[in-house]
Amino acid sequence: LQGNLLYASSNYKGKFVGASGTIISNSLVEIFTWQRFFQLSRLQELGIDNLDAWISQFAKAVTGIELSSRGTYKSITRLKQFNNMVVLKRIVSEFLDICTFDMVKDLCEIERPEAKYIEIMSTPSKAQLSYLDDCLDRAKAIEERKVEPSEDNYLKLTGHLTKAALWMRLLGNNEPEPIDSKLHKCIWNVWKIWQATTSIKSTQVIFCDLSTPKPGRYSVYNYLKDFLIALGIPQSQVTFIHDWNKNKRNELYQLVDEGKIRIVIANTHKGGVGVNIHRRGLIAAHQIQCPWRERDVTQQEGRLIRQGNGSILGVTLKRCYIFRYVTERLDAFRWQTIAYKQKMTWQFMNGEEINELEDIDKVVLDFQQISLMATGNSLLQEKAQLQDEAANLQILKVNHDRTQLQVKSQIKDILREISDGRTRLKAIESDIKRVHQLNSKDKPATKLAIHEAVNIAYKSKRASKQYIAIYRSFDIDCRYCHVHKKVVIGLIGDAQYSITKSRNDNPLELIDGFIDNLSNYQYQFEESINNKKVELARLNKIAGEPFEFENKLQ
Repeated sequence: LQGNLLYASSNYKGKFVGASGTIISNSLVEIFTWQRFFQLSRLQELGIDNLDAWISQFAKAVTGIELSSRGTYKSITRLKQFNNMVVLKRIVSEFLDICTFDMVKDLCEIERPEAKYIEIMSTPSKAQLSYLDDCLDRAKAIEERKVEPSEDNYLKLTGHLTKAALWMRLLGNNEPEPIDSKLHKCIWNVWKIWQATTSIKSTQVIFCDLSTPKPGRYSVYNYLKDFLIALGIPQSQVTFIHDWNKNKRNELYQLVDEGKIRIVIANTHKGGVGVNIHRRGLIAAHQIQCPWRERDVTQQEGRLIRQGNGSILGVTLKRCYIFRYVTERLDAFRWQTIAYKQKMTWQFMNGEEINELEDIDKVVLDFQQISLMATGNSLLQEKAQLQDEAANLQILKVNHDRTQLQVKSQIKDILREISDGRTRLKAIESDIKRVHQLNSKDKPATKLAIHEAVNIAYKSKRASKQYIAIYRSFDIDCRYCHVHKKVVIGLIGDAQYSITKSRNDNPLELIDGFIDNLSNYQYQFEESINNKKVELARLNKIAGEPFEFENKLQ
């Protein structure tokens, strides 16, 4: 995509308009990708057109302390802390216009349902608890490197625990599903809502990204559909999104609008972006599995939290329901991570003046989390939370100490710059007093000498300085700059100055213009010194500040 944009803009001088409902799908670092698409020249101007340079300005590789299997700590470095968010939002606003519902809801009448979130908790079954114990043993073996990464690893273990949280049959356990499992609770809620909305034929959607239907294999989708049919829902009213390819989607939408299909079972990929099953009144969404990305949650919920939900009925639904089914000790970590990411994205998108945001980039479980899931020990969980808090405070302490060192270094540099600036300012004042006015008698000879020297510098591309003449009390020299591919003209009085000349510029006009405006140069230089004094006062206030949470850390 970026290649096409660059090709079109360079060859056809094209302009582009982009639109997206989810510009941040999982992490704030994705803003850099959008800037590369639409703001590349600006990034190059700022010197942050590669990811490393961008990260150095707006993100930090945060080192965290995590518990190992032996009860000791180990250091893990992750990219999760973002800073200078106010500056980033100002730069991004040059091409990106963010407009969210929260920004405009008080300014205009946008009718869409208010979502009511309902968490349905389920207790792990005996089979799930037994499998958790097995996973803890596997985690110990992985942590102690008793198994090769190709045989077992945390990513594989996370995938297995995700399946266990949904349906143990996915792991080969064919025992009957417990009556109070989250699948059965979902089926029961779907049936009750189906029955309650029979008169208006409202629609419901069940989201599940695992165990999608495939020919010749029994899946979670089949289990849900069979059970719903057993409860009395007509088979024709329950469908899988996978049975409707793109060519048949309009037919599906028509059947939903007519109330002939009332329950759609889908995954995020096929049932998220661009799926319109809301016009009959999409009353409820059932999330029986936590998606991997925050964007996926947004897309799922966007099927019913939207304008026109219920338009066929002549009204917009006042309220819709989003059921989240959580198996205790198995799903909690994933949902907490997604909730944190949603909060982070909301803060950035809605213009909150927050300069620092912290991301959670872990979607793979580690030993500590698996230990908490397996034991269910509240004291162990409290201990882990305190350890995490101590680790975070330690990170803040390291950042505070680093900031203090940087402030001391900056104070030293600014003091030197102010001192050097005062010396240069006196030299500029002296130069202004000793400037000779333009003398028409010596101008022709000087003009010829300067023009010849500049032409020679252009042709020879000589980088060393060449003295030319004295003009208006200044020694004049020139040299060729290979970086900018231009000639640099030097003026030497009590202070030294340089003027960059393009090939078509008249060198003598540049020199006269600079000398005649030397008092303006003096004023601008004084302003820069005053700005440094203001910055010095600000840094002096910061220098020596104690760590705010020192007592708490101790």
